[in-house]
Amino acid sequence: MWQQYVDELVGTVSQAAILDHNGGILAKSPEIDIAQSEAAAILASFQDTTAIQRNGFSVDAQKYGTTQANGHSLYGANGGSSVLAVKTKHTVLVAVYKAPTNPGNAERAVRDLADQLINAGY
Repeated sequence: MWQQYVDELVGTVSQAAILDHNGGILAKSPEIDIAQSEAAAILASFQDTTAIQRNGFSVDAQKYGTTQANGHSLYGANGGSSVLAVKTKHTVLVAVYKAPTNPGNAERAVRDLADQLINAGY
């Protein structure tokens, strides 16, 4: 089930993963590796944005500067690469997209999937 969602996202974004709230990887695209420390930092940012706003964060060993962070979503950028993480009731969607991907299309795809999961109780 989870892999199907990732595969659908990768039609719009470059790489994607779905994490559980303990940092475990439920599904991912083949090109992305999220270290346990990276997952922990993303999950912690949904509770307290202070550190991640100051220090940025990493996904797949790529450092991103935080452009926006709140209790439900996290945005980062590094040159032509951007990342978006969105929290649902039981999961966190992580998507990396690169130029020339339209950021609005990437965000819409991730948010639509997040809404779908939330509506399904996830």
